[in-house]
Amino acid sequence: MDIITGNKDDLKLLIDGAYQRLRKCKDNMERYALIDYLTQLHELDAALTGRKSSFDERRANLSNSQQRRYMKYIDSLFGRLEDEFIKFKYAYNDHFGLMLTINDSALADVCDDVYATEYTEMPKEEFCEYFFEFLREYNLEEYFDKLVTGRKIFNRDLTDEHRNPGNVMHDPMKKRSSIVMSGFEYNVPYLLNMGHELGHVVDLTKLNKKELDTYMKYSYSSIYGEVISTLFEKLFYDFLFRKKYRIDELKENYSEFLFENRNYVLDGYILSLFDNQSIRRLACNGLKMEDVIKEISPSFERLDEIEYHLDGRFLSTWTTPLYAFGDYFSTVLKDNVQKEGFDSKMMRKFMGLRTGEFNPDLLDSLGFEIEDYQKVYRRDVSRLKK
Repeated sequence: MDIITGNKDDLKLLIDGAYQRLRKCKDNMERYALIDYLTQLHELDAALTGRKSSFDERRANLSNSQQRRYMKYIDSLFGRLEDEFIKFKYAYNDHFGLMLTINDSALADVCDDVYATEYTEMPKEEFCEYFFEFLREYNLEEYFDKLVTGRKIFNRDLTDEHRNPGNVMHDPMKKRSSIVMSGFEYNVPYLLNMGHELGHVVDLTKLNKKELDTYMKYSYSSIYGEVISTLFEKLFYDFLFRKKYRIDELKENYSEFLFENRNYVLDGYILSLFDNQSIRRLACNGLKMEDVIKEISPSFERLDEIEYHLDGRFLSTWTTPLYAFGDYFSTVLKDNVQKEGFDSKMMRKFMGLRTGEFNPDLLDSLGFEIEDYQKVYRRDVSRLKK
């Protein structure tokens, strides 16, 4: 059985179908969602064919004013993220500060050798066997089966421009997703990456297709967008640790995963130290390293360590809190889901709040407490020290 079932012809069918629907659109939100979807499809088409491929306003029968309104709408979504970060900056500072203390304490004796291991290839059958066995534990194999049989899993080259190992393209009206892997190989890291991307599929499928504004805001201006995908990935790690599957490679991959998440928490803490004007300038790429160091220097003893950390990293009011909170909520949710399944009371609470604005006052009242994060996090890290 092959996991990568999508090809150029399958992608062309998706593109042609989306344009046909777009030309018939009479609703702005439906139009925006389809333009967004087609932009992703064209990006993949360019990667698979090696030819220029971009959204075609003429083919979509869009007027210049409709295209301008779409761009203005997308800009407004990123503006919401920036405004939200500034509004809750001090709450972020407290929360990321606590998480960072917990992370650094637990990881003190763990080696941070990122990408040090050459991961061995596994047979396709073994890859599929473990993947489906994990999904059967949570009655989720149907989601993935539809992607494989529907030829909705694609592979693109892994380049400097596209370094993410995977992403999901989602059509919210059809409630239909495709998974795109980059440089896919049958090995432990991609086994876990596939689990992460399937988490996005399940998450997006559960959004109400009639509320397209909610879908777009969730996709572009929500700090909750990486929670379910990271939860899937962590559940999959737990599954493979229980199976003692390729344990040395698993531990190496898990340490990389932990340190990368910790780095996002540190990014979030650093960003929360900026004044409001600097946060606005950051969104416009207006901050140099010396500006950053000057602004945060009172909060750190070893500025050389911070300079080393920030070298090559990208701070933003979108990706930074997105992945930091993805780690937090998924860690708290994980034990609950393992005990009670995806229909647990806490999971239902989270699924209900995830499309709204972040509200720090809600966290404790909904059961998302830092003490639970600390307990689970320390226990999980301890697996690397055995």
